Amino acid sequence: RIVFSSNRGGGSQIWTINPDGSGLQQLTPEHRGKNMTYPAWSPDGSRLAYSGFQDRSTFVMELGKPGAEGPVETLPPTGQQNSWFQASSWSPDGRRLAGARRSVRGSEGILVYSLDSRRYEHFTEFGSYPRWLSDSRRLVFITFAPSSRSALYLLDTRSRKFQELLSVTPNNLSFVAPSPDDRRIYFGVTSIEADVWLMSVE
Repeated sequence: RIVFSSNRGGGSQIWTINPDGSGLQQLTPEHRGKNMTYPAWSPDGSRLAYSGFQDRSTFVMELGKPGAEGPVETLPPTGQQNSWFQASSWSPDGRRLAGARRSVRGSEGILVYSLDSRRYEHFTEFGSYPRWLSDSRRLVFITFAPSSRSALYLLDTRSRKFQELLSVTPNNLSFVAPSPDDRRIYFGVTSIEADVWLMSVE
């Protein structure tokens, strides 16, 4: 199944569909009217993580057969006042969720949540939308202009060191997705353009 968010039923919810276009199903009716986004499959397909803007929380849903989804767990608070965890990627070993610490000011760095210890680890003070590489150790993530350089970064969660891989400033990176074998990294770029207008006042 393919998972995505859509507002076709009202507020943004989590949906699934089969690759051939059949089997469209809304997974999050219990959150009707609220905005649920950023779904992330667990590696074995048995669970799904997603985040809610109004709830300011990340949830993990147990998945059964289509139409028979299981219970939903709410992840604990980050421990930082007025901030919440927004998950975006499940580690290939199934043990950790990577995401950003969010606040009303935007993203405030990369967090990793351990499903074993139920604790967060804070790695950076900047960055959004981290995605795991296949070793369950390294992450790639992006930053946005104009508040900072819009760039692609690589983070090693063992050494805690990170490095810039590519900058597209003054344009903006919009997403990042490594290939399963880590040989390619796909990303989107939003171009910053402007026109010059001349107005005649009569």
